[in-house]
Amino acid sequence: ILVGSSMGGWLMFLTSLARPDRVAGLVGLAAAPDFTEELLLKELTEDQLAEIRVNGQVTVSSDYDDDYIFTKKLIDEGRKYLILNDRIEINCPVRLIHGIDDVSVPWEFAIRIQEQLISTDVEVILLKNSDHRLSKPNNLVKLRFVLDGLWIVSSPSLNVGCNNLIPSSFFIFLLLTRRLSLQKDFAILDIPRIATSKGIASGGSRPRSLAAKLS
Repeated sequence: ILVGSSMGGWLMFLTSLARPDRVAGLVGLAAAPDFTEELLLKELTEDQLAEIRVNGQVTVSSDYDDDYIFTKKLIDEGRKYLILNDRIEINCPVRLIHGIDDVSVPWEFAIRIQEQLISTDVEVILLKNSDHRLSKPNNLVKLRFVLDGLWIVSSPSLNVGCNNLIPSSFFIFLLLTRRLSLQKDFAILDIPRIATSKGIASGGSRPRSLAAKLS
């Protein structure tokens, strides 16, 4: 089961498309596939776009942390991996959790994603008083509840109840981090390389690389 937050949700979908036989379910946390084209370019001003063309990057203030640095390479690479312009050929169960107060990725984005997925088992879960980070205690409780339920749906032959602890090795978290996705000088959607560089498993331990997990 893959869990992707923000841009990590984009990586989650790309991974599932690349290895559908090895993915049992998906959980998107404010998932943002195609965000470079669908969100970023529409929000940047003409001056900021000009700065990217001239300097190859632009600095944008963030509501959550330090300023973001968006590069021309990020945008160019993103265009190679757009998925929302056509049906998304993913058939496994998908859960999309999104905060109503998300100002980075509007909750309507989750509705659009579910409309594009061919899977018939897709749920959109909208949380009031929740923002892009979905890190409040009640958000984490909801995430665990969703994971428990998806684990049962994805493994009907196993005797696993909602009160049982799910081994962290069954989940791969693909998280968007500023240092990884925006400042490193490499193709940001190179899935094996990203997963090797930054992966966080349930419980806080560092998992094996995504390439190893899916091989």
